[in-house]
Amino acid sequence: MAYKNKQNEQTSASPTKLIWAPQSYGEGIADMFRKASALLLSALMISGCGTTRSVFQEDTVAGNDLKQRQTYCDSISRVYSGVGYDFCVLHAPELPMKAFGTGRPAAPLVLLDLAVSGVTDTLVLPYTAYQQVKHGNIEIYQAQTSDQ
Repeated sequence: MAYKNKQNEQTSASPTKLIWAPQSYGEGIADMFRKASALLLSALMISGCGTTRSVFQEDTVAGNDLKQRQTYCDSISRVYSGVGYDFCVLHAPELPMKAFGTGRPAAPLVLLDLAVSGVTDTLVLPYTAYQQVKHGNIEIYQAQTSDQ
């Protein structure tokens, strides 16, 4: 089998550089990484990320949000609280959507957020473990609303 050599356009029995060969094997990996990063970023923006709601904001934000969604959860452990928050969102009745962000989000988005929250919760595990020992669970139905 003869291959065409790109450098001098002669045919030879052993290829030195093939015409169809990719320029760099790293290009495919970099492109795949860019696509995965864009997907992860859009998942974080669309779903609201349970970890953001439960770790990086006041306890009352997560409590009031879940109370508004009428979840059946009473409290969320601070350890892996993003995953717990997402489970509580799924464990709420279907409510009519009165405004953007109210009602229950689509299950596939919450399931995608479960995966993202699981990774993020693992990264903040030392902090949340300390907060769990210091403050205990995030109470949902004892959280004070800002309206009162």
